[in-house]
Amino acid sequence: MTSDPEHTTTAVMRSLPKPEAILRDTDWASLEHLWGPAGDVPASLSALRGTDPVVHARVMDKDLDCLRHSNGVSPATVPAALFIAAILPEPSTEVEGTYYSWESPVGGERRSLLRVELLEWLASLVYDTDDELYAKLLRRGEVSPEIEAVRALRPLFFQAVAPFLDDAKQAVRHAALMAAIFLSEHPDLANQRSDLAIRARDLLATCERPRYYRLCAIDGLKAWGEPYEDLMRPTDVRPPRPTEQDGSPWGDAVSIGDQHSGCRDDPPF
Repeated sequence: MTSDPEHTTTAVMRSLPKPEAILRDTDWASLEHLWGPAGDVPASLSALRGTDPVVHARVMDKDLDCLRHSNGVSPATVPAALFIAAILPEPSTEVEGTYYSWESPVGGERRSLLRVELLEWLASLVYDTDDELYAKLLRRGEVSPEIEAVRALRPLFFQAVAPFLDDAKQAVRHAALMAAIFLSEHPDLANQRSDLAIRARDLLATCERPRYYRLCAIDGLKAWGEPYEDLMRPTDVRPPRPTEQDGSPWGDAVSIGDQHSGCRDDPPF
């Protein structure tokens, strides 16, 4: 794997590399994250393969801020995203821990599986490179190679996420669905939308929180021309997305971008 994020978008990449290969073959020292050289990233990613929930929470809530702070996308974010997608099936991701959450009613924390946190991290990344923001950045001449790379990798990320749409745990299923809805914007995944629409309606019928799950499901159904009004609740209405990477895209609900980007100086609502 080279240090060029565009290299990861080549058509020959039809399956995810092994996690250890991503760590070994990426020239991390030549990459930058949002705060500087990315040489510290491999150790943080490797820690996610352990079984200590305290370490998992530190990595997800603090150490990886350098990859997604203020919803940014850096050159090092691309191989890190591939690594996160590659470890989704591993036993370490079934460990439950205590993670930061804007939506938790007590103490700003929630109990969650690492697998759920990783799926939400991927969903956040894909949301922050979606078609709407991409069009705005394109008009302004501000599309970076790493944004292009993330967008090109959406079918590969979908392959990693799809097995968890039928997970035995509802929290995992719903987190996977949110990621899959965002990923399905890619034209190669258009044939997945009818199945995702059925799942989105089921989520709206059974899930109250996190609220951003419901808003994601509604947005997906709306975009696909599928019915959703019969399942809406008064709290499901939000104002239009303000500007790219500026403010909460969910109105007074937390954005998944803020949930995992490290942008936590003030509540995003």
